[in-house]
Amino acid sequence: MTTDHADGLGARLRERLRAAQAERDAAAASVERAMRERLEAEARSSAAAEPLYRNVIRPMCETLAGQFENAICEHVRLPRGFATHCRFAHTARFPATAKFSVALQWDEDGYHAWLVADRDVVPVLMPFDATDRLEITLPAPDEPAIRTWVEARIVAFVDAYLQIERNPSYQHGRAVTDPVCGMQVPGGLAAHTADYQGTSYRFCSAVCQARFAADPALYTGASARASTSGPGKGGAS
Repeated sequence: MTTDHADGLGARLRERLRAAQAERDAAAASVERAMRERLEAEARSSAAAEPLYRNVIRPMCETLAGQFENAICEHVRLPRGFATHCRFAHTARFPATAKFSVALQWDEDGYHAWLVADRDVVPVLMPFDATDRLEITLPAPDEPAIRTWVEARIVAFVDAYLQIERNPSYQHGRAVTDPVCGMQVPGGLAAHTADYQGTSYRFCSAVCQARFAADPALYTGASARASTSGPGKGGAS
């Protein structure tokens, strides 16, 4: 190959390489612009969503948990959003674990946002609506509508959760017998109690509790035991 031909080929190859590099540089610049735009959109979404979460969603979930001694709230920062999880521990009144969560999230471009309300009960022994979703607008969310939506989901969760204390599937084997009237009372609902000689008794009502307190031996068999084991047992000779 002559020198002129070699120089010509080299020039053509260098031109091709420069063109390929220019394409790579343009592609990299495009990615950089897209990422900056995405980060700016996410920042705008976060700035709009954070007050909504802090002032509306989080306090409403905390109000829910505050009504139950067995509930705690966990607040979580998501990659693109915020969430609060209200967890309900297993108790005698509510023999199941439960969770109610509300998450406020947006997509990676920051153009779409939504609320997700999740409900969970373990074990699942009754019909239970698990998830609801609401599309919202950022950066100008309709706060009254969102408040109404979250409140409705909280009330629906509470209505379902309260069924646990009366649902036979959850209360099976947990009933106690009122020693005064003999009524079977779900263990979780026996709010009236009394202790006698190291044993705890539960009652259907304050009336039965008061009658028991007036003469506990009468309702525990202690009177009968005393009469058959007293000094006169067996009769006089």
